[in-house]
Amino acid sequence: MNALSDTNNATSSLERISFLINKQDFAFQSWNDRYGKGVWAALGTYLYQVDVVRDLSDAGDMEMMWSWDYVFSSDWLPYATGKSLMEAMLNLEERLSKLPHDQLERGSNWCNKVTAAIDELSQANRENRLERLAPLF
Repeated sequence: MNALSDTNNATSSLERISFLINKQDFAFQSWNDRYGKGVWAALGTYLYQVDVVRDLSDAGDMEMMWSWDYVFSSDWLPYATGKSLMEAMLNLEERLSKLPHDQLERGSNWCNKVTAAIDELSQANRENRLERLAPLF
């Protein structure tokens, strides 16, 4: 198998990410972490949600660390990192695969929890209290 075949096989396994983007109108972004954490793959129920996480991943040292701890304190938020874009996307797909299929849609309990968690992160940032955010479970 050549590298292109490997990429095609990996791409075809991204069904949950594709479903959320194409059928549920989720936003997707990817970026390289300036702190050396790798490449991020991120989904949000709307674009601003992903912007919050992306901006905080590029913030000052302490803000980045507190945000990182919060985002990765659970295994259900739709954010993942990897050494490459494909690895980050496959890691995100793996996170999504642990959720019940009926939760991968707008209006689900999971979708509402994602919105509430990122809204809390955004508000904590505005109020300069990121260090006091309780971990998600």
